[in-house]
Amino acid sequence: MHTVISGQELIRPLQHTGVGTLSLQYLGVHKGLSEGTAASGGCIFSNGSVSLLDTQVRWCIARRTSGNATLSGGGIHAAKNLTLEHGEIRDSKPVGATSGPLQGAGPLQGGGSWSGGMTTASGASTYSGNRIESGFGNSNTGGGALWTSGGLDLQDTTVRDNAFAALASAGFCVGGGIHAQAAATGSTQVLIRDSTIRGNSASNGNFAGGLCLEGAGLEAELECVLVLENTAATSFAGVYAVGIQSFTVRNSTIADNVADTVNAGLAVKSTARVVIESSTISGNRAKNFAGVFIESVPELEIIQTTISDNWITGSGAHGAGLILSQTTLAGAIVRNSTISANRGQDLPSGSPSVGASGIGLWLGTGGNATLSSTIIADNHWDTVYGSGTRVIHFSDVDGSMSSGLTGTRNLIGTSSYTLPANNLWSNYPFLGPLQDNGGPTHTQLPLANSPALDAGLGNGLDWDQRGAPHVRIRGAGADIGAVESSFGGDELFRDGFESP
Repeated sequence: MHTVISGQELIRPLQHTGVGTLSLQYLGVHKGLSEGTAASGGCIFSNGSVSLLDTQVRWCIARRTSGNATLSGGGIHAAKNLTLEHGEIRDSKPVGATSGPLQGAGPLQGGGSWSGGMTTASGASTYSGNRIESGFGNSNTGGGALWTSGGLDLQDTTVRDNAFAALASAGFCVGGGIHAQAAATGSTQVLIRDSTIRGNSASNGNFAGGLCLEGAGLEAELECVLVLENTAATSFAGVYAVGIQSFTVRNSTIADNVADTVNAGLAVKSTARVVIESSTISGNRAKNFAGVFIESVPELEIIQTTISDNWITGSGAHGAGLILSQTTLAGAIVRNSTISANRGQDLPSGSPSVGASGIGLWLGTGGNATLSSTIIADNHWDTVYGSGTRVIHFSDVDGSMSSGLTGTRNLIGTSSYTLPANNLWSNYPFLGPLQDNGGPTHTQLPLANSPALDAGLGNGLDWDQRGAPHVRIRGAGADIGAVESSFGGDELFRDGFESP
């Protein structure tokens, strides 16, 4: 049973004026209220660092009553670092004025917590139900759960059901769940591991329902992360990284995120280097550009990744799976991956609407890609007749570029681009459903009659998307796509069986 310190919805319970570390253990800090010009930190305010061990911070409010200073941290304001171990920050918020002369005055940052240094959370820590409320979207506003400008290290942490609930929009990357911004100088590291970002939202035209990453010095990595069921009233529902130095996703799932307009799953813009490896992006839905959107990225690698079952719902839309635009210089390399079963909007017979195109891969202005041992097939929109008859319209690869696609030993359904003769062509890759086939992410296994069997390249990879012990080459050769089928021959007597 935690000892509880309560502000009784009247005062802030804890204020630390020193610059060292305020350490709390086995406590509940509840129902704090801070009001005024500098009302940051509804329950805990520190000029230094804050460390919480098995401590709950709940039902805190920081409310602006005068001035236009930044409100930072509905629950906790830590001028330096913030550390949580088995901690909980819940149902807290900074609140701006909804009317009168203070309406929209000053940014609101960090519904649950704000730190000027590193935020670290581990040991089954949780951010839930926190909000940015009654503010206006601008470039210094966001982080429904947390805001950090000095780095982020989350491990075994859940960020769920937090929100950026602004009155109006200026169309910025706010982060209904997390907003991580690069520090003013030097590099800033963001590392999220073995964690879940789920059910967070951004309202009124602001971007990034789940996770917003921004700033030129920021280097971000997601490892074994679930980004699920986040929403955005306009764009970038799941993850949005913009103007950062590097971004890496490994062994992660970005699924079932919904944007009202564009970019539901993963979007990265104006970033020097991007790697997406051994991950699955599926079930994301938007009017346009649903799965993975890449723009102005000089160097991109997508390796052993499944992009499947994403939906675009707008007439004449593009890119339910993968969208590449302005991928110049080194360009985009997609190898040993599967882009399949992505969908465009079904259209009724006789509809004047235009069907979707480039549903698997869309190359936008300046986009280019090199494909190797990759499946892009069975991506389509359908015409549905009153009798229930369905006519399939495949559109796997298309774009606004007259050229820009090269590659070898791929399995492609339809393409407006010419590829070498050593590629295979089939609208039907004969893949199993997206499901748990082992490993940290869901995948689609080639079936016994798939043309992908033994027809691909290993590309120096030891394991397929699922990781060990799922070998990359099983049988006469590697299968095309992200995973190896079990139909590839006897693995017991492969090379090296008798090695000591």
